Amino acid sequence: MSRCDSDETEVMNLKRFLAGWLTMILLLAGGAALAEGTSLVVRGTGIVSVTADVAQIVLGVREASSDVREAQRLVNEKIDAIYDALLEAGIDSKDIGTESLYIYANYDYSGDEERLAGYTASNTISITTSQIDSVGAYIDTAFEAGANTLDSVYFSSRDNEEAQQEALELAVQNAYEKAEIIAKAAGMHIASVKAFDETSQDYYSSSDPGAKYSNARAEAADGATATRVQASSLQIQASIVVEFELSEGESDG
Repeated sequence: MSRCDSDETEVMNLKRFLAGWLTMILLLAGGAALAEGTSLVVRGTGIVSVTADVAQIVLGVREASSDVREAQRLVNEKIDAIYDALLEAGIDSKDIGTESLYIYANYDYSGDEERLAGYTASNTISITTSQIDSVGAYIDTAFEAGANTLDSVYFSSRDNEEAQQEALELAVQNAYEKAEIIAKAAGMHIASVKAFDETSQDYYSSSDPGAKYSNARAEAADGATATRVQASSLQIQASIVVEFELSEGESDG
């Protein structure tokens, strides 16, 4: 190797050495700056269980006929009978309302060309009641009067303001606990709170997917059949995002 080549090699090694030190200095400086004003964003969740005191039953009638007016007549006739039976069972008229109403054509595609095969008419009603223990009986009353579809049973709670507040408090507490765990693991502590953001409205939902109801019939004492309905507990949920300011070292407290 020539003297010139040796000098060039030494210069390149020196450049690499200086570049490495410069990179390390920048990284250390960046780390120090991060420690001075580190922010931590944490999501907290709070859940409170309450007892359902309102039920909404969605059921109705679906009929098919070759004549559209006949299909509609059959549905209307049965809906009227259901309405009267529910009123007689003790449900107030203001708690019974139309959920959906439709008529559509049915086509036969088995041949070379589609053929109109008839019509299907449907009318679905919604029944709201606070008589949770009577939900199964109301369903049976509607089916005995002509209902042939049961879409769903929803449970809710009228008075959940206190539970909503409790859920929000738990969400804040949950956020603090998470932040303390993370800060301690990083050798830091919570210095202050920078911002709060309630990310979702408090809401209630069934603890299980959908309401707990059964279309299966249970044998009653007199040999008749009855629909069993079990109200599920409800969950009031609150969610909040909190931004914390962290400082180095462990908290004095």
